[in-house]
Amino acid sequence: AVPNETWMTVSPSSGVGSAIVTVTSEKNELPELRAGEIVFGNRLWLDKNSSSDEVNDMLGIVTIKQSPTLEFSLSADTLFFTPQSDGKSVSITSNLSWEASTRFYWFTLSKTSGEGDGTLVVEATENTSIEKREGTITFKSLAGFSTLTVVQEGVEPVFEVGPDTLSFTYKS
Repeated sequence: AVPNETWMTVSPSSGVGSAIVTVTSEKNELPELRAGEIVFGNRLWLDKNSSSDEVNDMLGIVTIKQSPTLEFSLSADTLFFTPQSDGKSVSITSNLSWEASTRFYWFTLSKTSGEGDGTLVVEATENTSIEKREGTITFKSLAGFSTLTVVQEGVEPVFEVGPDTLSFTYKS
C-alpha cells in the first residue's frame, strides 16, 4: 500500500493476503479539506504481467479525505481594568481569518479583523462612576464564536464628615 501524499503513512505497507491496514495522518494545519489516495496492489508486477485494463481492475485505490483543523483561541477569557484609562492585550492563536466586534462604548479595539495569529489591544476609557462595568467582545471565525469579557472597576466612594455636615462624593 502506497500513499500519494507525505502527510499519510500506511502500516503495514506490504504483505500477502488479507490484512488490516492502518492509515495515520498528520494534523491538517490548513483551513481547508485535503485529500490523498492510497494504492493497494503490486503495480510493478501488474504492469509487467497484465494488460492496462487488467492493471486498473487489480489495483485498489482508496481516497482519504481529512477535514481541516479549525483553530481559534484567546490567551485570556477576561481582561480586568482599574478605573483609570488603560490598554491591555490579548493574544490570538488561529489558522483562520477572524472578526471581532463589540457594542460597548467605553472601550475600543485596536483592530476588528485579522488572519492567523495576532494581538488585539483593548483600550478602556476612565471609569468615573462607582459602578463596575462589564462588556464583551465577540470573535467570529470558521471555528465558531468566542467571547472575551472586559471588566472595569468603578472608583472608590469617598465619605467626608465635617463638624456640621455629612457628604458623599466619589473621586474622579
